[in-house]
Amino acid sequence: MAEAASHVQTVLLSLDQTDLGDRMALLMVAVGVGDRALPLAWRAEEGTANIGFAG
Repeated sequence: MAEAASHVQTVLLSLDQTDLGDRMALLMVAVGVGDRALPLAWRAEEGTANIGFAG
């Protein structure tokens, strides 16, 4: 994060949860700088899209 912010650009931290029908849920945290995004962590679980903060 420090390296991404060192060039005086806006750094975005994004949390996204995606539902793939009722079969799977994906939760991803990414850092975005300029036109690029880099996933930092993700979790996939079987079932509905409600992984929540405990996950």
